[in-house]
Amino acid sequence: MDELEKKTVVHQSTDVIENGTLLKSIQKQDNMQINKIESISLEEFKTKVVKLKLMKEAGLLSDDRFEEEQEKLLSLL
Repeated sequence: MDELEKKTVVHQSTDVIENGTLLKSIQKQDNMQINKIESISLEEFKTKVVKLKLMKEAGLLSDDRFEEEQEKLLSLL
């Protein structure tokens, strides 16, 4: 490792320590992963909407139950 490389590493390390850039980057990645886990995909949502609608039309769900399930589904977004 030559002097320029050493200075670059020291500079980057100082930036990470002083500004917390590494920690911020890790926190951002963690938040993105949590959001992916908590939310359902658009395709899953569409499938659930279609199933709910079909169940309602088939008379398998009362109006009240349909509204409850609809609210649950919307809360997943």
